[in-house]
Amino acid sequence: MLSQRKPPSRKTGFTLIELLVVIAIIAILAAILFPVFARARENARRSSCQSNLKNIGLGVIQYVQDNDESLPLKGAIADPASVPFTDVQRYIKSTQVFQCPSDADAADNGSSYGENDKVFTATGEALSAFNATALQVMDSDSAPRHFDGANQGYLDGHVKWTKGAGNASGGGGGSPGGPTPTAAPTAAPTATATATAGPVPTTVPVPTTVPIVDVDGDGFSPPVDCNDTDPNVNPGKTEIPGNLKDDDCDLGTPTPPLVP
Repeated sequence: MLSQRKPPSRKTGFTLIELLVVIAIIAILAAILFPVFARARENARRSSCQSNLKNIGLGVIQYVQDNDESLPLKGAIADPASVPFTDVQRYIKSTQVFQCPSDADAADNGSSYGENDKVFTATGEALSAFNATALQVMDSDSAPRHFDGANQGYLDGHVKWTKGAGNASGGGGGSPGGPTPTAAPTAAPTATATATAGPVPTTVPVPTTVPIVDVDGDGFSPPVDCNDTDPNVNPGKTEIPGNLKDDDCDLGTPTPPLVP
């Protein structure tokens, strides 16, 4: 008995077009996802930076409570080699909180954050000198590292991100790294309106006074009496009670001056 011979099996594989389509899809997905992943990583670094500034703020608040409500001296945050920096370190107990994860030069500089020269002075400013601590910037990123902005710590301890902020020295003002305040606009000069004399109105001729006869016998009741002899009067009408005027006056016909 003859055995039936099977035809050789044909090996299947991907064609060149199919490979190119798959590669194109992977490239498109990578172009979409890589920026998302990069933004997610930067968000994590920004959150870590905010945590650093929060810890620094808590250390400064503890320092103020132990030093008769006086703020640390200049250099407590921006100058790791200064004595004020060491004074604040007693409460923070970590040097890593002064290094922003997005700062590549943090290890060389020692501190990634700038301090406000108005808060940290050479003589030690009193906390009571600031009325609105929630609005007073205390420290911030020395440069806008996070999405074209910087994290800023405030004197009451809270931290928030501000677009365009970031300054190493604080500018010597009340808001280190914040936008430069613009001068108040000056009031525009008051425009003095000059009244131009218009055309002189023409004189309207006054009608000649015509004597009026008291036909209805009301004795020319004040303040005026309607013209009983006016041709527009509707005969047969009587005065409306209480008005002391005849029907012509009630209908709105002009009344000439009275002649007693």
